[in-house]
Amino acid sequence: QISANAVVEVEGRTSVFVPNDHGFEPVPVRTGRTSSGRIVITDGLSPGDRFVSEGAFTLKAQLEKDAFGDGHVH
Repeated sequence: QISANAVVEVEGRTSVFVPNDHGFEPVPVRTGRTSSGRIVITDGLSPGDRFVSEGAFTLKAQLEKDAFGDGHVH
């Protein structure tokens, strides 16, 4: 289970942000049960994978702003 704050919708896909060489990127995940502000991830992350647990909404907003500026998302 991870914090519900870590899960965002990016381009119609339920995703979490993971670190990469250039910052962070959204990775699609499949979710299961939600309980007390936590969500079970059933596919897309493995135990021990690093991901953004707080502030994902801010990263999503930045991603959308960047996409609006140049017309595509990396």
